[in-house]
Amino acid sequence: MLTPIRWGGSGSDVATFSNATRRLATACPSSAWTPRSWRCTPGCSAGSSRVCRRRSSPRTGAADARALLAPTGTVERVDDGFRLSGRWEWATGIMHAEWVMVAAMEAERGPRFCVVPRADVEVEDVWHVAGMAATGSNAIVARDVFVPAHRTLEIRRIHTGETPGEALHAGTNVGWPMAATLVLVAATPALGAAEGALDAFTERMREKVQAYSGQKHAEIPATHFRLGEGIATANAARLVWRDAIATLDRIGPLGAAAPSEERAAIRLAAAHVVRLANTVADGLARPPARARHSSRRRFSAICATSR
Repeated sequence: MLTPIRWGGSGSDVATFSNATRRLATACPSSAWTPRSWRCTPGCSAGSSRVCRRRSSPRTGAADARALLAPTGTVERVDDGFRLSGRWEWATGIMHAEWVMVAAMEAERGPRFCVVPRADVEVEDVWHVAGMAATGSNAIVARDVFVPAHRTLEIRRIHTGETPGEALHAGTNVGWPMAATLVLVAATPALGAAEGALDAFTERMREKVQAYSGQKHAEIPATHFRLGEGIATANAARLVWRDAIATLDRIGPLGAAAPSEERAAIRLAAAHVVRLANTVADGLARPPARARHSSRRRFSAICATSR
């Protein structure tokens, strides 16, 4: 969707891509998060044409795993390229990747993106988690790997709007503000997951029966309250998200010249969307106050009887 049209992609805008990601997340947050990581990095398309062609071409079908943007590795300049070493967390999609994109620090010029074949790095099996396990976000390690210069890009050039890709793909989202775009797209799976949780809760409460009273949860006012609170909170998150998408759509074409106040507002909105999405999920999973108090009384009674 985000690959430029000249390379066989759709050249979609961020709003279209984000809506697709959100809908995926209602069923499976891992399925939404992984392609988000594979294709949302502006640096992927904004690098040199040789890098992007190798990594985005539909002819090869190659996928890439993007580790975190933090430059936790180092690069040293050598003839015709760089020597790369370091360790990065978390490399989403690494189990299916053919290429890896990482950020590393160069002593003279600052942080730099480097693209290396998956075969050139080691994968540490550390992703043992309860949620989003299917992203396979293991850690990766590079040990003195040679990276040709054409497969690197100074991160500073992305922030200042000087990337080769922007000249190649004028009018696309290649040159949009990187941080604002990344955080907003990253917040989207959380919103979709909250909406999916609401759907699952609603369906379950239609048929679920209380163990002690035999009453259907659909007939209990406390259930209505939890559901209503969840719907209201999800609606609020959706409004914040849509407003931020509209702002990004308006200022995105300005690239590095986009107003810093609006870029900051987008980042704030993204954080708020995730916070509201967490509130939705926590509220649906937490038993009503009355049920919690009743459980405590039963537990106290059992303990007293045992004594």
